[in-house]
Amino acid sequence: LGIWPLGPLGRWFRYLGIALVVPIAIVVAAVFLSAAFGWVDLDLAGLSGFRAQLAAAVPAGTPLPPLHLLLVLQLVQIPLGAVINSVFAAGEEIGWRGWLQPALMPLGAWPAILITGVAWGLWHSPLILLGYNFGRTDIIGVLFMVGGCVMWGLFLGWLRLRTDSVWPAALAHGSLNAVAGFVVLVSAAGSTVDMAVVGPLGVVSWVLLGIVMVVIVGLERMRVARPADDTSSPG
Repeated sequence: LGIWPLGPLGRWFRYLGIALVVPIAIVVAAVFLSAAFGWVDLDLAGLSGFRAQLAAAVPAGTPLPPLHLLLVLQLVQIPLGAVINSVFAAGEEIGWRGWLQPALMPLGAWPAILITGVAWGLWHSPLILLGYNFGRTDIIGVLFMVGGCVMWGLFLGWLRLRTDSVWPAALAHGSLNAVAGFVVLVSAAGSTVDMAVVGPLGVVSWVLLGIVMVVIVGLERMRVARPADDTSSPG
């Protein structure tokens, strides 16, 4: 299941760092890229969307710190939230990347990763059909979820293969959950946020994940193809 042993600790912690940072970077980049193309309206100066959330959650007249300070505190807490969420995500990851993906490895690494991603997405179907994640209560919503899980599954599956451990995948899953609400914090009040496009499981994130995985695979192939250094003495 990849629960134990942890392998060389230096290498294991390096991949934990990658697992923590990459989901945050992709989700944040997806929001700003979407804004650049006009797919979401941001309000970074007034934080009107964040202000509206607070107004709905906090009784009127409650003294609060400055809005931008609250936003900074929210962002600073994302890494801690990733660690906490990884505890809950571990239950899923032990099933998906811990057991199912290795069980499918006789089919090949990429088929195992892709099939696991599809299963992961379909497993969420009941929630998606209730309107969670995308606000779509039909097969289109399920297909968006499957697409998102397949694309994120590429990254999580790669972490599982490279570390022979389920914990980096669990931390990446927790990191994704922790940063999932970023777009809501920075969007303009009253604007329509199509999570199927700009959300953490949306199409823009798929594109960015595809680019990241192409770069990762390319770098790994270059490393494998690089000839060994010639350490022999001259003459």
